[in-house]
Order: sequence, then structure tokens, then C-alpha cells
Amino acid sequence: MKRIILLFALILIFVFQLSAQVDTMATLVVSDNQDAELTYNKGVESYKMKNFDKSIEYFSAAIKRKPDFYQAYYNRGNIKKELNKLKESIEDFDQVVKIKSNYDKAYFSRGLAYLALKDFKNALADFTAAGNINDKEAKYFYYCGVANFLIGDYNKAEKNYTEAVRIKPDYAFAYNDRGSAKRKLKNFTGAIVDYQLAIKNDPNFAIAYNNIGSVNRELKEYNEAIVNFSTAIRIDPSLYNAYNNRGSVYFEMEEYDKAVEDFQKAIELNGSNSMSFNNLGAAYMKQQKYSEALEQFSRALEINQDFAEAYGNRGNAKEMTRDFDGACADWKKAIELGINNPELYSKGCK
Repeated sequence: MKRIILLFALILIFVFQLSAQVDTMATLVVSDNQDAELTYNKGVESYKMKNFDKSIEYFSAAIKRKPDFYQAYYNRGNIKKELNKLKESIEDFDQVVKIKSNYDKAYFSRGLAYLALKDFKNALADFTAAGNINDKEAKYFYYCGVANFLIGDYNKAEKNYTEAVRIKPDYAFAYNDRGSAKRKLKNFTGAIVDYQLAIKNDPNFAIAYNNIGSVNRELKEYNEAIVNFSTAIRIDPSLYNAYNNRGSVYFEMEEYDKAVEDFQKAIELNGSNSMSFNNLGAAYMKQQKYSEALEQFSRALEINQDFAEAYGNRGNAKEMTRDFDGACADWKKAIELGINNPELYSKGCK
């Protein structure tokens, strides 16, 4: 039999925040006899007190009294989105744009709901519509970039992020994500410049340091990568993927004790990340701790049953513990899931 160790590190290459983009609700000023508006105001006050069910009840009552009350539909949709009732929120935003077709905020909020549902094409259409209505709002173009990035059109994503920073020159998130688009396009120098611009505008942007480290690692600039991952960890000690990525660099530098320590810390911070378990198992393999490695690969597969590399690696561990039938079964599963270089696994198996 022939074996090979595969190490796959988790790299967070762009970041966006859905919850941070909800617009503040405003209380209407109305005369005493306007029941729909008064009920609407009660909905706003309930929202401020985080009584979301009551807030929805008031907005629904306002809509019943005034069927074209687009602000009530809009606010109710945002609350439903916040409660992860995404399809229901989209129905409310649909009503808003039927009543007021040029309400850019409704297109944007509906786009966020589609984005959360991983319907990236509809999300892009809505973010584009919002930007067409209001071309002075940087976040609309930023989110066009997010959607294009997730679709896989990195050239368009780069252009969207460029427009976002043209409108808002201190937009750290847009610089960071443009760097990630450039990285996907193999423009590593441009990626690092953008990550540095993100840090210039937000010195505590830990993820940007993590991303520079990831580019350093890709360029085999290991010492620089260690410095950047360590800076990310210093800024945000809870950033598990920075530990995972630094561990990957230590692994490639053949400093397996340090790699194990970082992978263990990544798992301590996030016990649901299958890649850290896989990577810890790979480090144990290098230390010839085959039983420990087998356990970690199995834990990775408990989290992600379609993790081809973990099957391949567990097959390696089983081979070293003399479980040849088990090794072949895992290698065959890795091949079924599309592992690269399948001949390296299949040799020696019946």
C-alpha cells in the first residue's frame, strides 16, 4: 500500500455582517385620531424593548387598518429576518416594493434575506436594484461584491468593492473583501495591499491580519505568516481559524509540537470545525501517534460525513495500525468523494 498525508487549513477569506446592516426603526409623529400610525408606533416601541412577537402583532394590526402601510411591512419584515423567518420576511419586503417601488432599503433588506438563504443570484439582483435607486450608499455596492464573490465572479466582486470604497474611503470591510477577491484572482500583491488598507482603517481588524498570513502561507513566507497570525490572535484571542492557520504553517515548517498546540486551541474555541480535527490528526501522524490521529480523523468525519480528505487520512492511520481492510474502505470512500490522486490510495487494495 502507498500512503499520503493531506492537510487542509481553514482560511477565512472574506467577511460580512448581516445583523449590522438593519436600519433603525423610526417612530412616526401623528395626530391623535390616526389609529394605524399609533399602532405602528407601539410596534416600534415594542421592538426597542426587544418584545419582537408583540412588535409583529402591532405592525400586523397597523397593516390591517392601512393596507398600503409600507413602513409597517418593512419593519415587520426586518423583525422576521432577525428571527430567521427568512421566507416570511421576503414576503413582507415583496409587499413593500409593490407599494413603493423605489424604496431602496426594502430591496437591500430582501437581498440580505436571500443571502442568508444562500440564494445569491436573487440577493445580487436586489442589491443591484438598491444601488440603482441610491448610488450614494456604499453598503449596497459592498453587498453586490459579497454576492458576486459567493457566486464565484471575482472580477465583478472586485469592481463592486472598488465602487464601495470610492463612495466610503474608510470602508475596512470592503478593502478586506476586495483583497480576498484579488487573492482568488491570484493577485497576491494586490490582496496584501488591500488587507493592509483594511487594517489602516481599522487597526484592530484581526481577520485582515489573518488573511495577510494566509497569503504569506500561500507564498511560503512562513515567518511573515506566523507574525500575522499571531497578531490576529493577540487582537482577538477567540479567532479559532487564526490558530488553525498558524498551526498549518507550523506543520509545513515541520514544527509538529507547535502545530498540535495550535490545532488543539482551535478545537477548544470551536469544537464544530472538522478541518481543525483533520489537521490535528495529520500532525499526530507526523509524530507517529497513529491511534490519536485515528481518533481525530473520526471526529472530523462525525462533523462532516463528506470530508474526503479526512477519509483519506483516516485510511492512512488505519494502515499504520494494521487495519488494512478499514484503510481500503476509507480510501475507497475518499475516491468516491472526489479526492485528488486516487491512485495513491487504491494501490494495494483488492
